[in-house]
Amino acid sequence: MQVASLRGCNPNTSVKPISQLIVDGTGSENKAALFSTRTEDSIRGIGWGEAARWLVHLHAYDIAGNHTGAVGDPRVMGGKGPGIGTGWAGQFGGVHLVGTSMRETLLLNLLPIARGTSGVEVDAEGDLPVWERPPLTALPETWATGDGSKRAYRGPTGPADVYTWPARRVLLWGSDAVVTGLVNCQGDRAQSGRTPPENWMRVEPMSAWCLSAARSKAAGGRSIYYPHKHDPNKAFWRGLSALLPHRTGRSHSGGEPDRTIPPALAKWAGRLCASENGLGPIQTWQAVGMVYGPNASSFHEVIDDRLMLPAALFADHTLAQEAVDAVEAAESAVSTLGTLAQDVALAAGGSPKSGAAWQEAQAGAYSDLDHRFRAWVRDLTPKGATEHRAVWQRTVWDLMTRRADEIVDTAGPAALKGRTFGGQLRDAGLALHWFRKKLREVLPHAFHDDGVTPSAHEKPASQEEYP
Repeated sequence: MQVASLRGCNPNTSVKPISQLIVDGTGSENKAALFSTRTEDSIRGIGWGEAARWLVHLHAYDIAGNHTGAVGDPRVMGGKGPGIGTGWAGQFGGVHLVGTSMRETLLLNLLPIARGTSGVEVDAEGDLPVWERPPLTALPETWATGDGSKRAYRGPTGPADVYTWPARRVLLWGSDAVVTGLVNCQGDRAQSGRTPPENWMRVEPMSAWCLSAARSKAAGGRSIYYPHKHDPNKAFWRGLSALLPHRTGRSHSGGEPDRTIPPALAKWAGRLCASENGLGPIQTWQAVGMVYGPNASSFHEVIDDRLMLPAALFADHTLAQEAVDAVEAAESAVSTLGTLAQDVALAAGGSPKSGAAWQEAQAGAYSDLDHRFRAWVRDLTPKGATEHRAVWQRTVWDLMTRRADEIVDTAGPAALKGRTFGGQLRDAGLALHWFRKKLREVLPHAFHDDGVTPSAHEKPASQEEYP
């Protein structure tokens, strides 16, 4: 994953300090980290083993923008290599199974390449890692000396190619003992023009894929999918609809394509669950992603979240739908609580344009739900799905009504008295009434008789109480 002959256009500035290879912010141009685990002296040189690991990270997650211009690269302008986007892994939200050891983790996530076995279609002879192909040069792969800068980039041949995608041309510098610097130039673009890679789901099994209505329309109706990215403001469990294979292929014969396609790894996990060599009743999934700053020119945040899920979720689409429905019910309930908080703030004289109360209420509610959902989904089974649904919705009901009572109790006299806004009276009592009415709609199983005893704190209101 290096180029031995790599040289920068400006010898005096081509070799950058090794700190720019290390993504903890220390001494880098990407804003210093507040809590770095390294001293200034420790980043003047690192061992070759650690440098090799950061080299893999660089190809996967490097920032976008201009880089050092490489001698012999026709794309160079003014001594710099114009931006070609981030590393490939930085453009999607990665998910993978976690084993009990590094060896087991690698084996769990290496899918067979036979057509139709796992949803990944590969040219078995042509799909090779970068170190089994001809040595890299300053040029993008498949380009030849004399090619202009407008030549099209190649596409991936399969997972082995994607996993070792050479997004940069790199040469580490140092002594026999330590690495002290590097040359970092542009490599192969993992994008289609200025857009993310399109329809790479057949070669990248560790990402979910989202339908782009605009791009599909521009492509004459051909379905165009972009890699799904993790939302740094959402816990992993809130994105279950993108992970679980609860909907596959098309919604109905000749109908519209699905909005999301789960990772091929999820389909493979379902096959393993159904086989004699299963993974056990519980699987640990890890979500990993990079959040970049403006123009993807700096590192802003690293996403790293784990979730323990029943293996049956990946083999039983009906059970998977139960889990997805539970997430949607929770999000609808939290949204309803946010509306209550906003209405109470408005009744107290707050600005209708301020979303502070809404955001604060939702953040607190999701904090309450987080560990409860993780525990609930881990125990989800096909036989007890109906009872689990009722338990979950009642749990959400209790938490939301507790939060609602706190919001009203701390609202103050002005909110209780209310005010007229937009031709309507707004006060805390009315806001609470409409909150409970809406909550009954989004959590119908919280008060239906599903064999679950209502909690002592709050029984859902009957239709007679609030017509």
